[in-house]
Amino acid sequence: MKQNRNRTIDRLRQAVAGITKHFASAPNIVLGGQSTTPKDVVTTLTGVIDTVDAAVAAGKAFHTATAAQHAAIAKGDALLVELKTLVKSQLGSTDAVLGDFGFSNPKRTAPDPATKTAAVARERDGCGGDAHDLVGVRDGERGERPSSGRSPLSLFWCAAVEVQGANRASSSCDVHILGRTCSLSS
Repeated sequence: MKQNRNRTIDRLRQAVAGITKHFASAPNIVLGGQSTTPKDVVTTLTGVIDTVDAAVAAGKAFHTATAAQHAAIAKGDALLVELKTLVKSQLGSTDAVLGDFGFSNPKRTAPDPATKTAAVARERDGCGGDAHDLVGVRDGERGERPSSGRSPLSLFWCAAVEVQGANRASSSCDVHILGRTCSLSS
C-alpha cells in the first residue's frame, strides 16, 4: 500500500508540474468533456495530495497512540498484580475482600467428560503419560520420574508401537515392554 501511495503522490505532483509548465497561460482546458481552468485542476490535484498526507500523518498518530495505550495497559496490569498481592497479604483472600478491589480467587475447572474418558483408557491400557515423558528423557535426567511412574523409555516404545499398530490390519495387539503390558486396539 505504501509503495502504491507513494507512486500515486509522485504521479499527482508530476501532473501539477506539467500543468503549471505547459498550460499555465491557457485560459481553459477540456478534461472529460468539461471545460475547466488549469488553476482549478492544480487546486484539485494539490487537495488530493494534502488529503493523502493528512491520512498518513493520522495513521502515524494512531500507531503512536496505540503503542502508548499498550504500554499504559501493561503498566496498569503489573500494578494490579502487585495490588492483589498486597490485598491478600494484609486483608486476606476471601471473595468479599477481593471483590471490593475487583479481584477474584481462581476457580478450578473440571476436565470435560471426553478428557476423563481418554485418561482412564490410557491408564487402563498401560500407556499413560504426558507427551514430554515420551521424547528422549533418560531416568534421572530431570531428577524425578514422570508423573505416570513409568520409565520414559518404556513410554516412548509404547507410543511408537501405538503408531505402528495403528497401521496394521489387526484390530488389537498386546505389547510387553519392561515388564509392562500395553494393549493396543485400532
